[in-house]
Amino acid sequence: MTASTASPKRQHRNDPEWIAAARRIHDGSFVREGLFVAFPLCFPGVTDTIPLDESRIVALAADSEGMIYGATAGRAHHVFFASFHGTGGLVLDLRWPDPAAACPAIACGTVEALFAANMAEGGRLLRRPLQGRPGDLLHEWSFPHHEFRVVPDAEFEKPVLDLLAEDARRFAIGTTADGLFRYDFAERRITARWPQPVAGRMCSAFGVMWGLGADGSLWRYEGAEGARTAHPLPADFGDAGASRWAADRSGRTAYLIASDGRIFSLASDGALAERARLEITPVTAATVAPDGRLFAFAGEGIAHFHVFDPATDAWRDLGAAVSVLERRRYGYAFGSALAGRGGELYFGEDDSLGHLWLYFPARLGA
Repeated sequence: MTASTASPKRQHRNDPEWIAAARRIHDGSFVREGLFVAFPLCFPGVTDTIPLDESRIVALAADSEGMIYGATAGRAHHVFFASFHGTGGLVLDLRWPDPAAACPAIACGTVEALFAANMAEGGRLLRRPLQGRPGDLLHEWSFPHHEFRVVPDAEFEKPVLDLLAEDARRFAIGTTADGLFRYDFAERRITARWPQPVAGRMCSAFGVMWGLGADGSLWRYEGAEGARTAHPLPADFGDAGASRWAADRSGRTAYLIASDGRIFSLASDGALAERARLEITPVTAATVAPDGRLFAFAGEGIAHFHVFDPATDAWRDLGAAVSVLERRRYGYAFGSALAGRGGELYFGEDDSLGHLWLYFPARLGA
């Protein structure tokens, strides 16, 4: 028998080489650092889950106490409240008054939350009191119901793109394709508008609002002056509307991810420094841990979870998302992200029967 006709070695399940190969495949497929927990869009055992074809999470925001507000899309639209600290552990459907209206963004003041509501003919704003910290959900519970109110004189010819509350939460800044506006939470109305061609979403960092202009510029919100250009974007930056911001909860670390996967760190003066490039695109959800590491989902179909470490200026693929706690579930697609108050990170699943995923990063050096 020659080498070319020799039969390959047969391996069995108890063969050490077979066991090692199977372990490499399994361990290399799913997230290898930290821990994911997939939480259903309900109060388990008490309330109904948001319907599976209406549960694609498209927006996340937090109030000053770290309570979470979110919005879903699908056959109909919903907005929800979530709490996971103390004796919490629920997602509560807030009864969005117009299921046909999409909610792309939410901003939280100190007393009320502001919601964008987009229809085919344009956008408008709704307001609602904050849900407040829930009581002891291990013992007994009741949830106050608050009505949504339409903000007068807050209708726009084009859809609202984004809303962000400034650090003191006295104002929210919003954008449409045509410009910026400022909403005063105390006066419950829009108090200023500025024409400024806008592309994509905004970011809050260093006490300033940042955004991208349709003309290829990086702008920042400067109080009464409105928005002014800080720096031009690189000539080869690509589609500004397809880029993605990511920042930590404190606003001390912020990144801008271009549509081609390049990552730029943002300095307080508006300077952008290219740091690395992620070969897999598009980046669909990204946020920053308190230690400055950037965590992001990227890719189509089954998105992989990645981490960028500023100490090494390198991306690492951590695998696909999987949860074996609360719900046993694979995570395929994600469309929103948020940094939590205790170091946890939140990712909104952009898929049918969407879940709110909590991620607990591994400690550096652990």
